[in-house]
Amino acid sequence: MLQVKQHGPVTVFRMGRHVGKTMLYPVHAFLLEETLIDSGTSHVGREFSAEMENRRITTLINTHHHEDHTGNNRWLQDRLKVEILAHPGALFYLKHPRELK
Repeated sequence: MLQVKQHGPVTVFRMGRHVGKTMLYPVHAFLLEETLIDSGTSHVGREFSAEMENRRITTLINTHHHEDHTGNNRWLQDRLKVEILAHPGALFYLKHPRELK
């Protein structure tokens, strides 16, 4: 499940697995101008990538390496060629991203 809301200049993407209309363990990604903060969970990869397809994103900042914050990195790297920035401790995990399911 993916929900998109606008808060001033920030677009908020709330996503996660769901049961009915209840989202379990929601995670968030934030878009400000051309910078995306985190890429969310791969479990909503198809919905998220469809939402990103018509947006201009040049930079992705990962707050840390956990899957719920980096799950769509590979698609963003392969399709949109975004520059990915992260703390050096996360670099090993970011060099080996998961593919969309």
